[in-house]
Amino acid sequence: MIAKAQDEDSLRSFMEYQEFTSMYYRSIYYIQEFVKKPDRDIRIFAIGDDAPVGIYRVNPKNWRTNTALGAKAEPLAIDAELRELALKVKDKIGGFFLGIDVFEDKEKGYVIDEVNGVPEFKNTVRVTGFNVSKYLITKLMEWYKK
Repeated sequence: MIAKAQDEDSLRSFMEYQEFTSMYYRSIYYIQEFVKKPDRDIRIFAIGDDAPVGIYRVNPKNWRTNTALGAKAEPLAIDAELRELALKVKDKIGGFFLGIDVFEDKEKGYVIDEVNGVPEFKNTVRVTGFNVSKYLITKLMEWYKK
């Protein structure tokens, strides 16, 4: 269950509801601070030693900005700060091909939401025209030749 608790009472209500479900993992909770972001988030791809492409995922109707949940993908021009952030995340976590989800917070700046080890990229290709598959293969070949 994914829910947005407005206060401690509603959080406790969600947790109590969860205890009465039949799900095996009902007593495991992942609680995340709500980030007051614009009606969008950022998906940036780290591939090998580069962060070549990304998108905004915009959803003015819902706080969740996954394209699978109705958000619209829009092109993103990756600035130096985002590129550096994505590569730092890749270096810390490891991996060769990552989808890094970033929130924009007015006070904190960029905030990492999650890192996907098997990122989906069809919407990125569709809105940017960037051939992620070809770039990934090129980077893998470069890595293999080292």
